[in-house]
Amino acid sequence: MSCVCMRMMKRLALMIVLAACGGSSTTIRNHAPPPQGKPDPHAQGLAAGMKAQQLTPIQLERVKREMTSAFPQRPRVIGGELVLVETAGWQSEPAMFARRESDGAIVMIAPRPRKIVHEVAAGCRTFAGGRAWFEEVRYRLPPGETFGGIVEVPYEEHVDVPRYSDRQPDGSPCPPPAID
Repeated sequence: MSCVCMRMMKRLALMIVLAACGGSSTTIRNHAPPPQGKPDPHAQGLAAGMKAQQLTPIQLERVKREMTSAFPQRPRVIGGELVLVETAGWQSEPAMFARRESDGAIVMIAPRPRKIVHEVAAGCRTFAGGRAWFEEVRYRLPPGETFGGIVEVPYEEHVDVPRYSDRQPDGSPCPPPAID
């Protein structure tokens, strides 16, 4: 195996380990009911989780984005722009930002869903996957604004997971997958 290939495999393995560990002590494993009189931050999804932490969603202007081979890293501010590496492509989501009510700082939201899975009957598989890539993205901070870091927002998310039967609704076998 070439040296470049080995380095890429090591970087990928490190990325997987870092993603699996999460790097945070606030990751929610088992959600106990909130104490009496306190709102449950997991109750109504991400919007409710943000509201419980007194965060108001905002949009930042995206000024530049270009493909990169760098792995995602902590955001940094360079000349009034917030620079970060995002995953782009299939099933990706751009960064989310909010204003923290306590100090007015702009923060990046790190959603931490507690997924509740519901199986739903499905027929044939129609799509097997897609591609993703990394992009360095620059967001313009409004003049005079400060970046307050990353805030984890725990919330409850209900997810429907298809249970494929490999049969069409009429009971006939599924056709072979399309070759592109």
